[in-house]
Amino acid sequence: MHPFLKPLAALAALALAGPGAHAGWEIPAGGAAQLGGGTVSLGCASVSNGGALQLDGGALLAARDVRTHAGALLAVGAGRVELAQQWAADGSVTLTTGRVERKDGGPGCPAVGALGQLLPATAPPAPQPVAIPPAPGGGAPATAQVGLAALGVDGTTATALPPGCAVTQLAIDRVIPPDTPANARFPLGALRFEAQGCPGVVMQVSVTYPPGSLQGLALQKYGPHGMGAARRTGWFTPPGLQVSGDTARYTVADGGDGDGDARSGYITDPFAPMLLAAPGPGGAQAIPTLGEWALAALSILAALLGARRLRRPF
Repeated sequence: MHPFLKPLAALAALALAGPGAHAGWEIPAGGAAQLGGGTVSLGCASVSNGGALQLDGGALLAARDVRTHAGALLAVGAGRVELAQQWAADGSVTLTTGRVERKDGGPGCPAVGALGQLLPATAPPAPQPVAIPPAPGGGAPATAQVGLAALGVDGTTATALPPGCAVTQLAIDRVIPPDTPANARFPLGALRFEAQGCPGVVMQVSVTYPPGSLQGLALQKYGPHGMGAARRTGWFTPPGLQVSGDTARYTVADGGDGDGDARSGYITDPFAPMLLAAPGPGGAQAIPTLGEWALAALSILAALLGARRLRRPF
């Protein structure tokens, strides 16, 4: 039998086994397979590709998980891959006009993660201006640029939100969540957004504040965080926090740390740059320090007192 036909014979057997057979199709390292432009339905079987798999414009449908291991190749080309659950591309994945999508596989093969196109990754929407309300007591109006995107399958690239996932509310206000430290101030207010229709989505939030306004501030999120018995609600450092100049980036996953809405597919997120000042009777105040001459005088006095004690008889 031709070396390309052996993997395809096994693949055909998986397809004929029906949706209840969740066996896997494995291409070992050094192995190769070609679809030859045809369409194959896997019946919720998984694909583990350690060699070279070429679709030749064909379609690989109804897969459960699809993984391309390090050193392996998945050549989608103008073809199509549809899977229900986990997509992993540790090796090389190439495509031209084709695509990779996550779709629900029906009974016995439910989707896990956000539905929609995984590759090619679509560009995230442009950031939008959001007004920063003046602090109590007045102040000049200011604006932040806020970008909301989905974290791509590579875990680093920001992409467009998947179909059906929409941001329903976005604002910066002066309503600060509870359990705030007594010495905390919020000169830039609290950023809030709500999204729905986003099951399994990891949102990447990017906020660019006015020049220099982040200096000296602690960037904090409010919401549930932690695991098991240690899980609690309060202030914490956002996952994936990165600060570059005046721009802060972080992530919040549906049902993950910081998501204030327990419903699947709904994400609620408060985020606030916090100024922690030294507490005092009248609020924030500077900590008094001694000048150089005062420190020198205190040192001399301490030395004189020490010498006097040494001369005292026992």
